[in-house]
Amino acid sequence: MAKKKVVNESNTTKLEQEDQLASDVLSILNKKFKEYPNAIGFLSQANLVNSWCKTGSTMVDLAISNRPNCGAPRGLIIEISGLPGSSKSLMAAHMLAETQKEGGVSVLFDTEKAVGMLDFYEAVGIDPDKLMYTDTLRTLEEIYAGMEVIIEQSLSRDRNRPVTIVVDSVMGASTMAELEDDYQKDGWNTGKAVINSKAMRKIPSLIAGTNIMIVFINQLKDNLGATFGDQFQVSGGRAIPFTASVRLRLKVVGKLKGFINGVEAEIGNKVEVTVVKNRVGPPGRKVKFDIFYESGIDDYGSWLTALKDFGAIKQAGAWYSYEYIDEETGELITKKFQAKDFQKLLTDYPETRESFYKDICDKYIMKYKQGDFNIDNVIVDTEFNTEN
Repeated sequence: MAKKKVVNESNTTKLEQEDQLASDVLSILNKKFKEYPNAIGFLSQANLVNSWCKTGSTMVDLAISNRPNCGAPRGLIIEISGLPGSSKSLMAAHMLAETQKEGGVSVLFDTEKAVGMLDFYEAVGIDPDKLMYTDTLRTLEEIYAGMEVIIEQSLSRDRNRPVTIVVDSVMGASTMAELEDDYQKDGWNTGKAVINSKAMRKIPSLIAGTNIMIVFINQLKDNLGATFGDQFQVSGGRAIPFTASVRLRLKVVGKLKGFINGVEAEIGNKVEVTVVKNRVGPPGRKVKFDIFYESGIDDYGSWLTALKDFGAIKQAGAWYSYEYIDEETGELITKKFQAKDFQKLLTDYPETRESFYKDICDKYIMKYKQGDFNIDNVIVDTEFNTEN
């Protein structure tokens, strides 16, 4: 009679056995799917975000990433939506410029022929001689086919080089069927949604874990029949909103006026950005910044506003002030300045800039923790906007 095999567990804990089981299963799965290197692993080893792209606004960068010195995540899909004139294209232009500054490749599919002033793009930092641009490929089929070529060539030649691809816009893009048919035929929008759905099942897997970021600009349209909740919806179906890891909605909340050659004129917008969806940080955050028509996003202006709100800087009329301790004498020093001198102050004194940035991060970045958050006076909003 065969004897039963006795397993000695004296030196092996139950937890170690479970860990070994998981490791063995991972090894078997990776052998089974060997065409994909390290297809399955532990979450701690996953390359969730390979790199980040700045948006031109420090406050938007923090609202998205919830991390210092980051921004919009590469390797993922980003959607920027808003009503006409809400500076969607401008924010995307800043992302293209930041990518070029990093030595990366910037690509713009212009379905609306939105590029009208080359000198403005140069003003926000874009080198037009290095920006890949087309307003000829305007159907979704052509755009997605072009994307695949760019992705394939970028990954085969230099996987570490950042690439930003902007489609401006989804609403402006046609389909092959739409161009071939007459104006009487219905169902064009449905066809666009079908193509987007197919692409969103393919494109994200091609860029996952890479330094390639795709930004879709989308127009808002009336959500007909909506009596409560969100009064707007984006075009092109639900595939892009569903797939996008970050969705930004821009809204003009004020007009900036000034004097040009002694004549009062509108010189910019105050824009509010809402992070309506976020897979890399907390959603629902809102930030505001100024955009000037001649130069783009006023990043340092939003710094000044944030520092004043957080109490790091005080304002008395046209003058601002902050306090610091002199390291040599230990004396408390009060320094005064005006808003027009703030950018020069941060440029001339890097240590002051670093200190202010740390103040902003300490106040703004959400710290995740387990258990009771001990939040008082919680209000339930039953009339929140439902994203479409």
